Amino acid sequence: MNDLDRSLPVIRAWAQALLVCALLLKVAQWVVFGVNSLVDLGDFDAERWIVHFGTVFVFPVLFLLIAGWLPFSRRLLIGLVVAGLPVVALLFIFGSGRYIGFLAYQFALLPLIYFLLARAIWAWWESRRTVSALPGWLIAFFWLTVLIKSFDTVALAWLKLSGVLFPATYDVHLYKLELAYDNLAARVAAVHLSLPVWMRESTVFIYAVLNSLFLPLLALLHRERKATPLHGWVMLLTPFLVAWCCYAWLPASGPSYLFQMKYPVGVPSPADVTAALSTVIPAPRNAMPSMHFSGAIFVFMIAAALRRKGFMLPATVLVLGTAWATLALGEHYVIDLVVALPFAPALAILLMRAPLWRVAPRWQKGVVWSAGATFVVWMLLLRLAPAWLQANLGWVQVFSVWSVGVGLYLMGLHVTKVWSEASTQEALLAPSLHVKAFTPPHFLPHELQGKKWLVGIFFFSGFAGLVYEVVYAKALGVTFGGTALAANTVLMTYMGGMALGAWLGGGLAARSRQPLMLYAFFEAAIGIYAAVTPQLFHGVQQIYVALALDAAPDAGWLTALRMGLGAAVLGVPTVLMGATLPLVFQCLRGMGIPTGRAIAPLYAANVLGAAVGALVAGYALLPAVGRTGSTLIAAVLSLMVALYVIDKIKRGVLEAPVGAQESGLRPGSQGAPALTVGPREGLSALAVLTIGGVVTLALEVVFMHLLAVVAGNSVYAFGLMLSTFLLGLGLGSTVGEGLMRRWSRSTLVLTAQCGIALCIFLTAFVWDGLASYMGSFGPAQQWVWLGFGARELVRALVCTLAMLPPAFFIGLSYPAAMGLAADWLAQRRYAGEAVRGVGLASALNTMGNIGGVLLAGFWWLPEFGSRNVLLGLAVTAVVLAGLVAWSAQTTEPRRVHRRWLPVGAAAGLLTFFPAHWNHTALSTGGNVYFQTQRWGEVIDYAESVEGGLTSVARAPDSTGGSQLTLLTNGKFQGNNAQGGEMVAQESFALIPLMHTAQRGAALVIGYGTGMTARVLQDQGFAQLEIAETSRDIVSLADRHFESINAGISRHPVVKMHYTDGRNFLLTQSKQFDLISLEISSIWFAGAANLYNREFYELANARLRPQGVLQQWVQLHHMRPLDFLHVLGSVRSVFKYVWVYVSGGQGILVASNDDAAFINEKALDKLMKGHTISAMNLSDLPRKLVASPGRVDAIIRRLDPELNNLVSTDNNLYLEYSTPKGNAVREDTIGQILEMLTKR
Repeated sequence: MNDLDRSLPVIRAWAQALLVCALLLKVAQWVVFGVNSLVDLGDFDAERWIVHFGTVFVFPVLFLLIAGWLPFSRRLLIGLVVAGLPVVALLFIFGSGRYIGFLAYQFALLPLIYFLLARAIWAWWESRRTVSALPGWLIAFFWLTVLIKSFDTVALAWLKLSGVLFPATYDVHLYKLELAYDNLAARVAAVHLSLPVWMRESTVFIYAVLNSLFLPLLALLHRERKATPLHGWVMLLTPFLVAWCCYAWLPASGPSYLFQMKYPVGVPSPADVTAALSTVIPAPRNAMPSMHFSGAIFVFMIAAALRRKGFMLPATVLVLGTAWATLALGEHYVIDLVVALPFAPALAILLMRAPLWRVAPRWQKGVVWSAGATFVVWMLLLRLAPAWLQANLGWVQVFSVWSVGVGLYLMGLHVTKVWSEASTQEALLAPSLHVKAFTPPHFLPHELQGKKWLVGIFFFSGFAGLVYEVVYAKALGVTFGGTALAANTVLMTYMGGMALGAWLGGGLAARSRQPLMLYAFFEAAIGIYAAVTPQLFHGVQQIYVALALDAAPDAGWLTALRMGLGAAVLGVPTVLMGATLPLVFQCLRGMGIPTGRAIAPLYAANVLGAAVGALVAGYALLPAVGRTGSTLIAAVLSLMVALYVIDKIKRGVLEAPVGAQESGLRPGSQGAPALTVGPREGLSALAVLTIGGVVTLALEVVFMHLLAVVAGNSVYAFGLMLSTFLLGLGLGSTVGEGLMRRWSRSTLVLTAQCGIALCIFLTAFVWDGLASYMGSFGPAQQWVWLGFGARELVRALVCTLAMLPPAFFIGLSYPAAMGLAADWLAQRRYAGEAVRGVGLASALNTMGNIGGVLLAGFWWLPEFGSRNVLLGLAVTAVVLAGLVAWSAQTTEPRRVHRRWLPVGAAAGLLTFFPAHWNHTALSTGGNVYFQTQRWGEVIDYAESVEGGLTSVARAPDSTGGSQLTLLTNGKFQGNNAQGGEMVAQESFALIPLMHTAQRGAALVIGYGTGMTARVLQDQGFAQLEIAETSRDIVSLADRHFESINAGISRHPVVKMHYTDGRNFLLTQSKQFDLISLEISSIWFAGAANLYNREFYELANARLRPQGVLQQWVQLHHMRPLDFLHVLGSVRSVFKYVWVYVSGGQGILVASNDDAAFINEKALDKLMKGHTISAMNLSDLPRKLVASPGRVDAIIRRLDPELNNLVSTDNNLYLEYSTPKGNAVREDTIGQILEMLTKR
């Protein structure tokens, strides 16, 4: 096999990977900047079109030319290159300066490029005509073009995005370290400015030419047959991936961007600037380490391996010239170069893996690792202890000398390892030093060749299943309530059905002669059943209301009723869903695939499909077609999967049915034999699946709880969290399938459990920083405003950083543990039927998941707090890893130590677990408006799944006293400011009383600080009922705001109900004179249910004939169209709607009573009362902004039939639209008021 044919798989694999990255980054760039093209085609005339199109292929053609892969004779090549010389002259002489910035050789290659394109088209046509294989050079040309353009796109898109995604940089910290180098960077830049023009242009040329050298050098390695021994492609591309991780860890742009036009003259001394994170203009965050300088070192180290040693001199000049240019142009600080010196040679040696390095003495390898450790120490100190470095400049100088010394020594040592042809040329290498040919990674078992559709159907099954889960939860949420108990009851019912289905499915698969046909019937049944669920949910609600009417909202038997009704409506589809895995697994086992490796692709496909389903459902399906439409689309998808499978079976794609006689371990089986598993391994695997199932869902509950604090708690944010967690599970399972070919399954499980503990430990240190990161975008938005899409991208990055690593290791563990457990159960209990073992083990894992939801949500989190729960889960993962290590059937000391070492290391790390969170940082609310809210210092807090992180912050006020603010996940709930928010809180109670003189019974939905309820009680209501989902809010409000709420929750006339207000109205027949809603944020997930038409119909049914409804509407950051939907929804039920504004907040009053207009009786009764805040009672009528007539005029002008501007439980308009209001550039209250008042 020649070098070209052997290199094609490498080039293709890198090209495909980079193409995926390029597409993803281009989508991200489009989201942030609105850029939607991979290549900027520009506005060119015909000449420039020809030139620019040709230059796209310069580097692929140059690579083929230098590597010797072109199918042309030397004479033809010389002729084509010579023909390009007149082209160079013509374009540069007559181009009128249009081609400045291009290099001459790019134009010189144009004739060769177009000749090669013509030859390529002809070769492709000939291969089609003769039905023959494409020539290797053509395939290489295509994939090289894809690779190079994708790499350019990735690099440029990432650098541009980095300037926006990392608004706060470490530039000032790095600049202050210039004192350790006598401000060398600024002095070099100043000297550069004084040089003649030609020398300055030479500096720019040296800085720019580096990017043009990598591919030609790699092509030379191919020409000299050295690319494989020196791992050329890995050496070329991997350093940039490492560098991008470094840029994310320590974002910095360079002094010329920090000071802009002032640098290097007119800037303050490093000693005079204040050390702090700085907001720098949106420039690439690529300063640390200097990849330009590192790249020059890479060129030097590649040049040393070339047969033509003449390249060493220009390579040495390039290293020195690049060091000069980076400082002279103000692109880098001296510390950037110092850190790059040990980084670049160490990374190059580790990636090159030159033959002599593989057999080098241990001390020389120690030098490599010491250089790598030096780089790591620099990066850790610069990020975590910059102030210490600035205070210890002597240490910085000493460590810099060490860094330069070890880097230069390593470069020299490398030269000795690659200088000789015998140590690098493939044909001259000793057999022991030969490198294995590259094998592209396989993400599916090779036994599935030609039958990958078996995994594909599970992807779409997972997609549909997640859509079902979301819509079913929403449908039952409006019946059972929006509390965590009610929601988790639905989730437990859903998962319980799947657990039962998995257990039953194992038995069915073992007995069935055609399990795949059974799978198709099950998928069809799931789809058909889903199509009729809207009617079923309506019936369930009627039954629930009939049985639960007037029962205490917290009655224990209601949970049993919810579970019973949930099982009745969800039992059929969930049992069928749970049974699908064993059925398809049985097919894969019959193909000879071992248990663990058969489970891995199915599980991965299913959860990856669910991850995509979570995104598509949240961002596209539900907002576009609503609940019923999404259900029907998922149903159609299930039916299409079923029909596809049936068609495959009828066409005989599977050679033979896989049934009872082929189930794994039975004599004469045609399937893969189950591997022997010892009792210890089997029991430990079952423990990992069951207890690990508890850890998995408990971890998801706690992480979603914390991410709701730092990333937001809109319906979109929760969809991102779920999708990220599922993505991690799927990726981990995919990698696990490959690792099971190399590692034992118990080793993989042990490694994964230690990885889970490590990830929990590491993420424990980032929560405070993530909250600060979300708030750091405030100052930077003066340059680039982040719209809704850009903000969701940032939230996705935050969710990925926090949730994906632990989820990855959970997914890594699952198929290996499942394989061990299933094989052990098969040989011990099921007479060799592995599929039965899969069913039971899957059921146990799901039951563990249910336990995790219950324990974490209702006991651990409120009792111990998120920090302690995470520590407990990490400890549990280490204990499970220890159990797996104990189960290993080996007595060899080396293997025993190798198993226990990671367990001990993970346990040791957990002793450094942070003692507590910084609740002040967590409560800054940066996730709401992407800027830090200065609420003050948190003095008290509570955590629960119901209320999230509820906190009270104290800050000094203008009078010299202090102001208390009640917060939920950093979002404002109320305060005790006399002339501020207290006016709004009191208005919520008083304004509706201008429309009714009745004082019988009132219902307050949402406790807040308790002030509104207290005011209503002061106004003489005989009975006052309060519905609040969070006990934490009531507890903290009564503890810190008693001065304004007078302990109202304990008043004799008050009854507290810890439940969802809408569900309270649904299950109670009591009539009220006033229903007052004090929901602070409509865009909170689930809050919009109290703004839908169905809620207003329910509220109207519970109002007495003269009753009125009051609702707080946030006018700030609400788009006018969304406000119109609020008005339209309430107006579709109530005849009269008034809009007031008091204390800066919107207040809706609605009634169907003709006497609800302001009348003397109601006013007189109201004016006899008193106020608590600084408001004046006589001013209340003047707070009216829009009367019923004006509201009708606005609504009917746009929606005469009251059908379109209405949010319902089905279309879910407000739930999915209002979160976008937080991203509007200007506060919209002025627009809304103008719309309401302008005639």
